[in-house]
Amino acid sequence: MEKMPKWQAVLRIAGFIGCVFLLTCMVTMILKPKRLDAPYDNTGKVRGFYMEEANSLDLVFIGSSQVFSTIMPSVLEEETGLSSYVFAGNEQPFSISYYYIMEALKYQNPKAIVLETTFCNWGDMPRDAVVRINFDDMRWGKAKCLGILNNTEPQNWEYFFFELSKYHSRWDALNARDLAIKDAYFTKNETKGWSFYEKSDDPAKQYGKTVKEEVLNCTQRKELDENALKWLSKIAALCKEEEVQLILLKTPNDGEIICPSGGESDEEAIEYIDGMAYYNSLGDYAKEEGIPFLNMNMVMPGTNHNDAENARKATSYFGKWVQDYLE
Repeated sequence: MEKMPKWQAVLRIAGFIGCVFLLTCMVTMILKPKRLDAPYDNTGKVRGFYMEEANSLDLVFIGSSQVFSTIMPSVLEEETGLSSYVFAGNEQPFSISYYYIMEALKYQNPKAIVLETTFCNWGDMPRDAVVRINFDDMRWGKAKCLGILNNTEPQNWEYFFFELSKYHSRWDALNARDLAIKDAYFTKNETKGWSFYEKSDDPAKQYGKTVKEEVLNCTQRKELDENALKWLSKIAALCKEEEVQLILLKTPNDGEIICPSGGESDEEAIEYIDGMAYYNSLGDYAKEEGIPFLNMNMVMPGTNHNDAENARKATSYFGKWVQDYLE
């Protein structure tokens, strides 16, 4: 029997490896959860960003659910003519926001990156569940790979880089939505990243008509977490390097700030505390660095997830304010 040429053997092996790789990618794409149910429809929000026309956005909003519940791109464009997208994820600290900005600037050349700052004092490494919900739907590339490496422990890298090892057991949970790949991954997000929240009936989550006196009169300063400041400085340096304006925004939530509580469950992992002293320190940092900062707690009352009425008011105010900082 005639011996097979080396080049042909190599070609066959490469073809086999390629087929296995493509099959693995297809199976993984089917098995991965499709987060499409509002308001936490991260798959729709993140994948929808890639469906925007390249270099078509004036502003890209980055941050946690605090920003995707508050900024309404449709209202902003209607009132100011500025096109925008809320490219955000649940419980997103600066150590993840950095890579979201890196990814955003790969596809867009905006006038400004607007970073929401509710997590400005979060220096701990985020929980794996938070990393997963933020990076699962981001396209594979430099930002996603470095984001995972810098936000997870080495012993868990397998579950992030070889996603099938995490989701291989979801066969029994599959439904028609999991098979609708086009709807999940290749569809524009109609609200450009904004999520509708209804007004809560819970009295504890209601907000008044005016800013609380203790918020307006707070002059205290509390030192921000060193690691959080490190990532904020890296974000500022990245924006400077890419020649894009960085703007810091605190959406209205009556001055609360999110901090790690040490709990293991989703309900116990974070706590909301009075954060005005931290936001004052953040304002000092922004002033020293020459970064525009709008703390909307000083402007209007709010809550951690603003309803549509308050979101429209906040967006209108921000739209009028931000034009002074855009070329």
